[in-house]
Amino acid sequence: MAILPYQMKDFMESMTGFGQAEGKVGKGKLYVELKTINHRYGEMNFRIPPRMGPLEGRIRDFLKVKIQRGKCDLYIREVEPVFGEAALKLDWSLAQRYQKAVRLLRKKLKSSQTTDILALAGVDRFIRAYEPEGDYNRLWRDVESLLKKAWQQIEKMRLTEGAFLLKDQKKRLQLLDKALGKIEKISHKNLRQKQAEAVPDVMNYQNPVSF
Repeated sequence: MAILPYQMKDFMESMTGFGQAEGKVGKGKLYVELKTINHRYGEMNFRIPPRMGPLEGRIRDFLKVKIQRGKCDLYIREVEPVFGEAALKLDWSLAQRYQKAVRLLRKKLKSSQTTDILALAGVDRFIRAYEPEGDYNRLWRDVESLLKKAWQQIEKMRLTEGAFLLKDQKKRLQLLDKALGKIEKISHKNLRQKQAEAVPDVMNYQNPVSF
């Protein structure tokens, strides 16, 4: 009783996979990480930079084509700012006013201390960092390229694990097929034995012994 030809596929793909990619995007660099696991329904979880929000719809559409079922976790991090390094802005006017006020305070108090104005007021009052603004939509092609590279790794892993699962299932089905064959032989043997035992009973019934 062979069951293998009717139930086995040529290939199998696992639902578990991991992929990552890092590359130049805009003026900086992005790191992309994708994970997929088995799940009854389709579920996507994103952890992306806040200013990448405008791309979430495109990213979701990209993954929907590839994932009909299962859970997918996406993590994206700016390794280097994609719109350029932060710029420093110095508030000279405020610093000068602080300096003037400190000198006046020393004079009024007749203090000989020469404490630095930055130590008194804090450097963050006069120097501030501003990250350049930009539109992530203009960088979609670069982001999509990294997503594709990460997904290629996932596909490779899923096919590799799927091949292992397929091999394991074939082995199990072969053992099952062999066991069913043994059961079938024993069943036929028992059936023939019962049939052989039943024949004399029928003959005795048809030709009863008379005294």
